[in-house]
Amino acid sequence: MKFKFLTALIVMTLSKGAFAAGMSDDATINKVGCHMNNATCYVYLDQTVGPDSCSSNSIRWSKDAENGQETLSLLTAAFFAGKKASFYVLDSCYEDGIYPTFGYFNVNNN
Repeated sequence: MKFKFLTALIVMTLSKGAFAAGMSDDATINKVGCHMNNATCYVYLDQTVGPDSCSSNSIRWSKDAENGQETLSLLTAAFFAGKKASFYVLDSCYEDGIYPTFGYFNVNNN
């Protein structure tokens, strides 16, 4: 019995950081935009995503990255259509080190 309890405790302790990278749940996009002084774009979600070092409800990317502007267009369209999106959140932080970033995303027809 003690072994099962200790195993469960270790798994719960490690799980937050161990599963930081991966697909998020379907998320509502609450805000979408870009900074004027650099190429950073963002969406604010109804959930927190990302590794412990930069978990946030805002996820960032560069519009100058390959497909960055297409990403902005698709996520803006999803925002206005009220669609949910899921993101493959990376285990690393965006270049500022404060916000999570992603490798790809899906807009869901829910």
